[in-house]
Amino acid sequence: MKIGIAAKLSKIEWDMYRLGISKNEVLEGYQKEGKNVDKILMSHERQRKCIEEIICSTDNAEIIDINDLQKGKSKKKEVDVLIAIGGDNFFQICAHYYDKAYLIGVNDEFAYSANTNVQAVLNDLDIAIAAGGAPKWNVITTPDGDLTLSQAAY
Repeated sequence: MKIGIAAKLSKIEWDMYRLGISKNEVLEGYQKEGKNVDKILMSHERQRKCIEEIICSTDNAEIIDINDLQKGKSKKKEVDVLIAIGGDNFFQICAHYYDKAYLIGVNDEFAYSANTNVQAVLNDLDIAIAAGGAPKWNVITTPDGDLTLSQAAY
């Protein structure tokens, strides 16, 4: 089984890539714009740590560069399973390019993400389990774009 790993660039990495400048130049630009550089650096470090841990725990995985694939700079590598490390939008992009592979999504930034739908579902699950044991779930629905769990009888 061929496994691929695709990781979203952090804000710092994206700005380095997009602007063609060094990390220090990006950080200086954030300071001039009055952005919270410490918060951005902490987010960057959390994202890098998540990616490193997943890469270290998988043997012989192919590294997939979705940015280069989107721009036609690299050829699509064939994989059976793609581990997409990023957020909801990144998962959609990966699913578009790897529609024949199993997709495992890992959200690497819960602390500052405004749209962590998966986390909301996990919170609902934790609350339900704490309220009465381990129920059986029979449906995951998406009304109005939000994920919810429907509980079956015990």
